[in-house]
Amino acid sequence: MNRVSNRKRLIIAGLAGLATMTAGQAATAQTLPTTMPMLTPATTRTAFDASTPKAAVQPLAVALYGGDAATLKQVLYAGTTDAERAMTTATIDMAVALATFRQEAIAQFGADEVNTAMGNPADMHTQALARIESAVETITADIGTATVGLPGEPPVVLKKVNENWTVLTGAVSPSDSAEAIAERVRGVESQTTVLQLMTEDVRASRHRTMREVLTLLHGQMMKAATEPRAKGGVESSPTTVPVE
Repeated sequence: MNRVSNRKRLIIAGLAGLATMTAGQAATAQTLPTTMPMLTPATTRTAFDASTPKAAVQPLAVALYGGDAATLKQVLYAGTTDAERAMTTATIDMAVALATFRQEAIAQFGADEVNTAMGNPADMHTQALARIESAVETITADIGTATVGLPGEPPVVLKKVNENWTVLTGAVSPSDSAEAIAERVRGVESQTTVLQLMTEDVRASRHRTMREVLTLLHGQMMKAATEPRAKGGVESSPTTVPVE
């Protein structure tokens, strides 16, 4: 079986984390299935402990990789401005799109080929759990913020809302202007559109292998990230690509 390069695999695996929020920065005490069953936003609210920063990031990996919109709405900081709310919505939409893409790829190419290319969620869960256990939790009580992370790596940043901790989306910081956030939102929306278009291609059996799919997806996601367009303005993917 052909394998994509490590670089492409890491890029695809990291899409759900939206650049700075990765599976390695969040873990869960639950067991991740190797084939994520969640394709649409959950209709019920998932109960979890968010009384400490570490506890609040625990559901993040499952919610991101499973496309669990209901849990993401609980664990992510909703924001107080239109720009912040748009970033949170874009984050959730992308997670749902990635989970749907993975499921369609599994249906087309099989779990073994998809897990080889994108990484096995069960393995990611084990690694993430170990990382979160050893992560450093730092709380700044006077302004109600905290970080959870490992030395030398970008931490997960959290904000306390009432008595619970919520995770800030990785693309937003308190110093960002509304215009800067809006530009990032457009970039995330463009990447989500790329995922949705590729999902349609996979569903329609337009590609021969998962490696072919990821080769196309890699290029288009990089273009969408560096040249964000208005939502819905991403071109359809070509139906074939040379495979090295």
